[in-house]
Amino acid sequence: MPIKEIKKYAVLRAKGDDTLSERMEMLVQHRKSLNEQIRQLQEHEAKLDEKIAFYQREIKKITDASN
Repeated sequence: MPIKEIKKYAVLRAKGDDTLSERMEMLVQHRKSLNEQIRQLQEHEAKLDEKIAFYQREIKKITDASN
């Protein structure tokens, strides 16, 4: 959660129970944002795994050919 949002959350918390719904919504939105970031990171990880596997195969080909 960005600092700006954390500060807003802290102000709302200081105002008490009247802001419970608004604080909960902020947390729900933060969770959605985190889930999207996790999804993107998992995509990047999958692409990286593909590239690593490619390089491993290519290196093995070269090593096998020189033996």
